[in-house]
Amino acid sequence: MEQAYLGLGSNLGDRLANLQKAVDELKNCGTIFATSPVFECDSLYDAKMPGFLNAIVVIETPLDAHALLEKTKGIEKAMGRTGEQRGKGASRAIDIDILFYGCEMIEEPELVVPHPLMLERLFVLLPLEELNPGIEINGKKIGSAVKRLRKAKPSYRIEKTKLVLAY
Repeated sequence: MEQAYLGLGSNLGDRLANLQKAVDELKNCGTIFATSPVFECDSLYDAKMPGFLNAIVVIETPLDAHALLEKTKGIEKAMGRTGEQRGKGASRAIDIDILFYGCEMIEEPELVVPHPLMLERLFVLLPLEELNPGIEINGKKIGSAVKRLRKAKPSYRIEKTKLVLAY
């Protein structure tokens, strides 16, 4: 069994229902131990795009990292995600990223863990900090990374909501 941190995001349709459906489907991959508060933010790449809801899920899973990736991509596809909705900045009903998989470091074309863009994304760092304020990412304390990004992008809108995901 390994503990994995998964990032969830949605900006199409009923965003909260999409996040909750993903959490419900992830229960088939293992035991969910925690979910972060839900954060709402603007798109990083296109101001005209609908805003996102984001959260982090902590799951203990018997699946190896590649099997977990396959399951998460299956959930995305079942929830309507298409090939056109892949890539930075694309709108999507659901996006599920493996942020951490135990202490493993994986660098392969289809899977990089820890997620290589975490330190550039407040919508990942803030929910992650809520769950584990002492966590380090690539040797950097999460609080330092949050401060650096807030300073670098002072106009970026991200807010902690009162929304919660059941697990």
